Amino acid sequence: MDQKAKKTNEASRAKNLVSRTQKNDPAQLINSPVDHIPFLQHVFGNKMVQRLVQTNFKSRFAQVQAKKSVPEAQKHLLSLQHLLGNKAVQRQVLQTKNDRPKTPEEQLRDELDDIFVDEAACLRYIGQLDPATMTRVKKDKWMLGRMARAFNAREMMEAIQRLMLELKWAIYWLDRAGEADNIGNKGYDTLISAATAGDVARLIGWKGALNVVKDNYAGNPLTMFPPLVADNPMLVHVFGAYRHYINWILEYPGAQQLLRFLVKHNPSGMIDALDKSGRWTPFLNKLPKGMGLMPPDKTALFTLFNSTKDVNKQVKLFEIRFNVEAKSGTTWQPKGLKRTWEMLNMLPASDVEGNPNLKKIYRGGKGATKGLATQWASGKAHVGYWYEEANLKQKDVGVYSDPADIMYNMNIFDGVVIHEIGHTVDGYEGKFSKKYCPTVPGGGWRWHTAQTAVDAMIAASPWPSSKAWTNAIKGKARQACINTATSHTKVETEANALDKKGNLWNMIKNQQVAQAIEPAFSTEAPWMNHGAQKKFGNRYYHESDPGEWFSYLSARYDAKLSKYQFKNPGDWFAETYTCYYITVDPSNPQSKDAGKNVPEPIKTWFRQNVARTTPPPGAKKAGP
Repeated sequence: MDQKAKKTNEASRAKNLVSRTQKNDPAQLINSPVDHIPFLQHVFGNKMVQRLVQTNFKSRFAQVQAKKSVPEAQKHLLSLQHLLGNKAVQRQVLQTKNDRPKTPEEQLRDELDDIFVDEAACLRYIGQLDPATMTRVKKDKWMLGRMARAFNAREMMEAIQRLMLELKWAIYWLDRAGEADNIGNKGYDTLISAATAGDVARLIGWKGALNVVKDNYAGNPLTMFPPLVADNPMLVHVFGAYRHYINWILEYPGAQQLLRFLVKHNPSGMIDALDKSGRWTPFLNKLPKGMGLMPPDKTALFTLFNSTKDVNKQVKLFEIRFNVEAKSGTTWQPKGLKRTWEMLNMLPASDVEGNPNLKKIYRGGKGATKGLATQWASGKAHVGYWYEEANLKQKDVGVYSDPADIMYNMNIFDGVVIHEIGHTVDGYEGKFSKKYCPTVPGGGWRWHTAQTAVDAMIAASPWPSSKAWTNAIKGKARQACINTATSHTKVETEANALDKKGNLWNMIKNQQVAQAIEPAFSTEAPWMNHGAQKKFGNRYYHESDPGEWFSYLSARYDAKLSKYQFKNPGDWFAETYTCYYITVDPSNPQSKDAGKNVPEPIKTWFRQNVARTTPPPGAKKAGP
């Protein structure tokens, strides 16, 4: 081998050695960017490093393209393919070639994926979303969840408003963010005011979301949802579908506030809705009764009464209004129950709902209009009314009064309703009648037994003084009359029982006492058939109820209010009570209208003694 060739071979080996030495040089490896990647991945995570590499690649690839250095570009592509995979590089190359900026949605997603989220940037990106994209983002649980993790109360509220989230989802994500208790009433009001009635209904229907509001909103659930309050059909739907919402209302603000709310928002529909949701009875059970009701509550109950055709519901409302039992063996007819309500409503509250004796008001049956007050020594009183709806407007033109009487032409049903309440005001013991009726203005009434009544009549109209009328005959005549008054037999029968020959009957049959007893029986209703009665001195005598005999001054009968007033002292008071209040307008009860037709001195006595202890209409009273 010549020297030239030898030198060439040596140079070649040296070159190869240098080349091998350079490849194995540690400095060369340390300076390679690829060798830093595992360390960066360990510190910052794969996604962060991937972004860093992609950003670097984009910059380098642009430079290479500018220099038209294809080999250098291929070199970088091979490195990135090894690191990121072919698909990722292809996507990045395509993006770089198109030179397209990221959309607001992409920027938002990237920002939310960062370890340290820039909340202001996120809110800015949300504000840049078009409607279609916004709809998609609103359904993206991952993005909303990342917002809930990163945002505070103010930022969540701004994001919710910018995204225009439906109310129930706004509440849900606020709760997920742990900020439901940090936005205050003002925040909830802001969200609710932007909602529709349907939005509110769906929130209420989602029990969990509604509980979030319940736990964090200090307000009235009846009025906290203005969009719902303004939409009666949607209200009816909510009240009929979501009993948990009604339960919240019954807890606070309570049944009375709900009552007043119902009458302002389609009461008929709301009654049916509460019935559908099973909350009608719980609602009624939480209402106060009678004297516990405020005037607006009494008026509202009457509105509800008129808003339903269900008589059972009407009866229940009646019971609450007047604090009595009103269930009847004979079903109430709605018009009769309504008119009873109107008449009771115009009476003093203390005489009806505040009357401790009045326990039950019922419909006794059909037929002619009449009433019955049953009272016990314990003080308990039941009042019953018999009527037909067709006769509710019937006037008294001779039934209970004469043409000259003050109460002539009075509405019979109205009068009967008031009359029976008058009995309960007087009470079992005759609180007023026993004090006033014995006075001359009160009728000069006296209480009798059958014996004392007969003796009083004999004293006023003595037996003949002829010799034939011996003391023995007079004694037998007296006994025959007493036996008749006691046993409701005939005087002739009793006289012949004492003298089988018939002489005694022949002697007494034309005597006034003997002639007066049978027409005075309670079965003959002597107070209604006054013309058949006999006057003894200045008094009339009759039996009011079996075994109860009374007498009264004939002059006071001439000044009667009605025929029925002179049945007994209790009815004298009840008719006076009726006459005193019958002139009050049920639609607008006023004290000044009471007692207009009652003559003096009875009116003054009544006003000072009865009306004073039982406040007159208009005093703390709500008209229907």
